This record gives sequence, structure tokens and C-alpha cells, in this order.
Amino acid sequence: MLALSAMVLAIAALSFGAGVSYGRRDPSAQPPTAAGVEVGADGADAGLDGAPSVEAPSIRSARPPADIGRQFDTFWEAWNFVERQYGRQPVDRRRLVQGAIKGMLASLNDQYASYLDPVASREDKASQDGLLEGIGAHLELRDRRYVILAPVEDGPAARAGLRTGDLLLRVDGREVGTVSLAEATSLLRGSPGSKVKLVVQRVDDPDGQPVELELTRARIELESVTSRYPAEGIGYVRVRVFGTQTLSQLQRALRDMRSRRVRGVILDLRDNPGGYLGGAVDVTSQFLKEGSVVAYEERDGRRQPLVARPGGLATDLTMAVLVNRGSASAAEVVAGALRDHNRATLIGETTFGKGSVQVPHDLSDGSTVKVTAGAWLTPASKQIQGQGLAPTIEVKTTLEDERSRRDPVLEKALEWFKVPAPTPTAGAEG
Repeated sequence: MLALSAMVLAIAALSFGAGVSYGRRDPSAQPPTAAGVEVGADGADAGLDGAPSVEAPSIRSARPPADIGRQFDTFWEAWNFVERQYGRQPVDRRRLVQGAIKGMLASLNDQYASYLDPVASREDKASQDGLLEGIGAHLELRDRRYVILAPVEDGPAARAGLRTGDLLLRVDGREVGTVSLAEATSLLRGSPGSKVKLVVQRVDDPDGQPVELELTRARIELESVTSRYPAEGIGYVRVRVFGTQTLSQLQRALRDMRSRRVRGVILDLRDNPGGYLGGAVDVTSQFLKEGSVVAYEERDGRRQPLVARPGGLATDLTMAVLVNRGSASAAEVVAGALRDHNRATLIGETTFGKGSVQVPHDLSDGSTVKVTAGAWLTPASKQIQGQGLAPTIEVKTTLEDERSRRDPVLEKALEWFKVPAPTPTAGAEG
């Protein structure tokens, strides 16, 4: 992974929000590589604190800051009062600690700040590599409202008719507007076969009545990369998530394409909710010979670039990149870099627009905390937070297209390559 000068990045998925390994920053250590930052979906996560004072403890230390003084006196007064006076004894200290951490994060006015208990933390990491147990869709924040993102084909959410952009209002009767993103996500997860009731506002009917749906949760394993040949001389590769296996799977697909002497490649990033920033840099480097992939903007306004690594397998092939409103965070990093360097034409719909960077940190008990540390920009210094990336060629997919399994975006890409559109059964992904 790419080392960054004068800063630390810790990757996770832009989650989707969304690195290959969750980053934990020690101010006394050398800056780690780009592989520790979440762009996610869970999204882009990077880990940057400003230069620490000499008295600051390591981020892994349980020792309190030297300058905390007596600021915690009132906390311990409240703690002791609860332990002595609360009517239902004994008090669960573990839950008290977890509640205190959640309260601390809630005070930051950071909509992405979250606490994951050990179980939720393990589930979150598994989801970054495409292992989902729940409704088969991701959840994101937009204007402090929870938005369904990238329902998996034939998953419970897709079968129930949920689409990217639908607003989630309630889960099993509980309003989700006042809980954190991590808590809302955990409400959707659960054992395969279990039921969950959702109330959603349809994205295509914002003024209509909310709809109540009952879904049966399932276990879903997504392949990070699939590929096929929709037309002679054209390779098609779909990247669903940016995880630990993405690079090796993509390289295998590209080597096969080179052996078949393709003249062009279609990179499909639709309904990709993000993942590890290192994975995004890896993928971009397969198509970009040199130059900046993404710029990380620190909290003091300084910008640090992540650049393409040499050795890409498809840096000379003509490219089209397919995007839609379910393309978020790390997927937007790739699309933005290839667009800004004039390496690819974007076809489809405007992307989701998640450009903030969250830092994940694993605590000693296996739980995880995340906070927003900065933002990322495209190589041309374009912000995408709340705006997304507009395609070069706009093509919308309708409900009727989805029901008939027609793909007008892929058809347009093949038209752009000047080859015939595929039949519905052309080529099998593999």
C-alpha cells in the first residue's frame, strides 16, 4: 500500500462506509500505508490527527491524557451515584462504558461518528469483504437521513422492491432517525431466516405514503470481482466491493482479457457502496499509469495525494466506467480518478456523493470507534460530498428495465465502443 508523507491513513469501506485492514494510529509510530483507511460505506476512512503533544499517550494506551486534570471528576461522581442509587442492581458496568463511549461520540456533531461493539465490529469487517447477513443492502447517510444503498441482486431487499435512494424510517417499529449509523445498520442485520419489518419512503414517490415491508434476512456472499465478454474484443469487469481480495481477483480477470487481446474494457462500478481506500487505489492503478488517484484533505486544509502505483495491467486499453446513484465512496474515488485523467468515459447516472473520510480504531475488547477525520477530493480537486460525479453520458435505468433485466447502460457503453449490444443471455459472469 502507498505510504503517505506527514500523515496517517487507516482504510476501511465508504462504511461504505467503507481499508484492507482497520487502521489504528499511534502518534509515535511512522505513518502507515494507505491500506488502513475507510472510504465507505461504510464507506473513505483515513486516520489523521494533528501533531500530538509530547505528553499525549499513544492511541493504543488506556492511560488518560496528562492534561485532563479534574475534568473527569463529574463523570466519576455520576458513575458512583448510579452504582449506589440505581434501583436495579447490580449495574452492568460494561453497558455503562459502552453508553459513555456512544455519548462521547454523539457530542461531536459528526453524523458518521459511531461505536461498534465487538459483535457488530466483526460483522462490519466481514461486510467489507462481501459477506452480508441481513437484508442484502447497505445503509448510508444523506442530510442526516438513512438511505438504502446498493441492494444486492436477488437479495431480500431487492426482492422486496427496495431501491437505492429509498429512505429508511423505521425498523421493527423503532424510529431510526435518532440512532447512529452503526446502530441503524445493526438493526438490519440478523440471523438468516429471521424476519424484520421496515417502513420506507420510496425514492420515486417522495410525497406518497410510507410503505411497510416484511423481509426475511439471508446470508449473502458477494464475489468482489466478476468478468465476462459481452462483445467481441470487449472485456467487462464488475467490482462490487473494495475488499482484501479485490486486487488479486481483478488482476486475474485482466490477465485473461489480455490473453484474449481485447481492445477495450468496461469497468462496472454500479451499486458498489465502497470499501477500503487502499483497494480503490489498487484498482485505479491497474488502469492508470501514473499520477494522483485521490487527494486527502486534512482538517487543517492541507492536501496529501495518493498516487498510482506502477505495473497496471490495463493502462493502455480504451475504457468506459459504468456508475449509478449506488456508486459511493471508494467507487467514486476510482471513477473520479479515471475521469480526471481522461482515462475513461463515465456512463450512467450521477453517483451517490460521499467524500468524507472516517478513521476506524479497534479497541482492546474488539469493539471499534470511528470518527470523521477529513475529506477526499478527485485529482482535479473536485469535492464530491453531497454532489457526486456526473457521468459524461447520462443513461437512466427504469423500473421496467430492471424487471425485464434490460441493461441500457451497458448497451450504451457497447454503442460507445461501436459494437452490437448483447442479447440478455450474452456471456456469463465468472
